[in-house]
Amino acid sequence: MAAVTEDVFVAGGATGAAWASFNRIYSAAFTATGDLAVLDIVQRRVVLVAPDGSRRHEVSRPGDGPGEYRQPVSLVTLGDERLVVYDRGHMSFLVFGPDGDFVDQAGIQVDIVSDMLRGLPDGRILAAAVAIDEPNRSLDLYSLDGTRETFYAAWNIPNEAEDLMLEEAQGAYRAIVNVKTPPEFAPPLLIDVLSDGRVALVDSTGYRIKLISPAGTIAGTLDRSIEPMDVTPAIEQAARDRRAGASISVLGADISEQARRALMRQLQDDAASRMTFAEQIPVINRMAVDSEDRVWVERTGRDGFSDGPTDVFDADGTYLGTLSTDGLRIPRAFGPDGLMAYIQRDELNSPVVRVIRLLALERVGDPSN
Repeated sequence: MAAVTEDVFVAGGATGAAWASFNRIYSAAFTATGDLAVLDIVQRRVVLVAPDGSRRHEVSRPGDGPGEYRQPVSLVTLGDERLVVYDRGHMSFLVFGPDGDFVDQAGIQVDIVSDMLRGLPDGRILAAAVAIDEPNRSLDLYSLDGTRETFYAAWNIPNEAEDLMLEEAQGAYRAIVNVKTPPEFAPPLLIDVLSDGRVALVDSTGYRIKLISPAGTIAGTLDRSIEPMDVTPAIEQAARDRRAGASISVLGADISEQARRALMRQLQDDAASRMTFAEQIPVINRMAVDSEDRVWVERTGRDGFSDGPTDVFDADGTYLGTLSTDGLRIPRAFGPDGLMAYIQRDELNSPVVRVIRLLALERVGDPSN
């Protein structure tokens, strides 16, 4: 397939407006009316951007007061225009109304994966708990009255654990940190929600997207006969070389800046040598559902690292076609009326929000590919 798009707006960058001077955009989501909520994790700031690219308003501010942010790491929008921010510092969902007014705070008892908040049609929130040495990853449904129920147990490869001893040069402090790292090429956990409440889920190495009913049972699957590749010694070495040059961030409300920097340095130094590997490379790299209930599935490139082509299915599971590797990619957020938001960087390496509109997906070439 080929995508027909048009540009809508660009916000941010080194030369942009002051309100769009972002540091690290960690989460973004459209409202039902097309506003885009953007969370900067470093600035602890949430900005609501109107469909024309102007600033609508900011939502709350950093602090310890009601509705203020300690460590916001993710957000999700609900169908009634409420905005929910997961604040790891408060271990709570902070709920805001359409005008950005603080509405409520719902405490939660477990840490959740920050990039996996999804709103259901009934107003509940689907999220995955952080899994440590567990055979399954728990997907739970959270109501904003503070209650939680298990929705589905997704497959997991337990993380590898290792204690790291940190010691400051002058002996000012010592700390033992239990570091848990998943094997490289471990199966992903990807979720998104269709308008009828079904959840599209990926938790395996092969090409299979499970469609989970609102009751938590498997209602169907989307499959293609594309087999995963084996992890070879050459691929392992390439992965170690890539990890050696990667940046590592350490987040936490209760760790000193001195300890944070020491841990970052040690994790950076030891990252490549501590790597373990799964036996195969997962076929699916990313997955998302757009506002028309089409399921977008990005495959892993044949080298095991790069982005591959993107397949598109309709809500009934019919394969519609494939976008080429150099074609349109899955965005950070899908919105109404074809809106798609991408987080990019300008020539000065400053974060930029780019919003386009998908006008059509046109069939070209041989559909058997």
